[in-house]
Amino acid sequence: MARGQTQQIDGQRAQIRQLEAGLMQVDAQSQQASEAYTEADARVTELRGRIAKNAVDRVAARKHMTKSQDVLAKRLVALYAQDNPSVIEMMLSSGSLADAVDNADLMRRIERQDQAVLRDAIRDRERLVKLRAQLVADQAEAAKTRREMQARVRHLQSLAAQRQSLLADARATLVSLEQAERDRQARAAAAAQVAAVTRAQRQATAQADGTESPVSSPAPTASPDTTPVSSPSPSASPHLERIAQCESGGNPGAISPGGQYRGKYQFDPATWRAVGGSGDPAAAPEAEQDRRAAILYSRTGPSSWPVCGAR
Repeated sequence: MARGQTQQIDGQRAQIRQLEAGLMQVDAQSQQASEAYTEADARVTELRGRIAKNAVDRVAARKHMTKSQDVLAKRLVALYAQDNPSVIEMMLSSGSLADAVDNADLMRRIERQDQAVLRDAIRDRERLVKLRAQLVADQAEAAKTRREMQARVRHLQSLAAQRQSLLADARATLVSLEQAERDRQARAAAAAQVAAVTRAQRQATAQADGTESPVSSPAPTASPDTTPVSSPSPSASPHLERIAQCESGGNPGAISPGGQYRGKYQFDPATWRAVGGSGDPAAAPEAEQDRRAAILYSRTGPSSWPVCGAR
């Protein structure tokens, strides 16, 4: 695998791991937010129950206060309708001193009862004011809590969807890069096989002639073809020669396994024609292939060879 391609694939895998970790973190936060929302919902239910009880208490307090007010009103009417009897009048109207004392005690008890009724009415009014304030506060808290939790859950759901989209894109890019690398390795394996066949044919020819020719080193990339691997062309730049070695092992007659990429620089037919070539690139003289590659390099730089051009 080319170094540049290896770094690109490793970087893509690291990005995927980072996105997966981020997505797990968002999922955990979403779970926490959902639990918080459940707790908030329970709190809202509790507040609603308290509000309902508050309403019942207010009705009871209002009835009690109304009753107290009625009692006080009747007592006031009675007091204004007749004067309070004096002690002498009570003694005269009573058969004895003991009856007069009993009447005085009765008046005092009635006075104490009136005072108690008045105190209850005041307490009921104060309680109604507190219950009303508590009701308003509970309703505001319930509404605020629900809004905050709903906004938090929606935000985390949106963030998780974005992370999932990025993760899917990164995985698709990684699959594409790995497929490109497998294709390159397949071309390299085919080139090695062709080089081995070529060496065997040379050795067989040399043995038949009685002279053994030197065996060239294995070519790293190529395709099924029997054209001998040539030495670097003097017209090709060092960078182009490195590209040629990476693409085809420097073999002018190399053909990719699928037949689409041909020649020393693995031209496809469209690119070959775009730089002025005609016919089959793999059948063209090496010097012409070098010239056409130089033209392409002057136009697009090494980008026309995404893997080998980066080396």
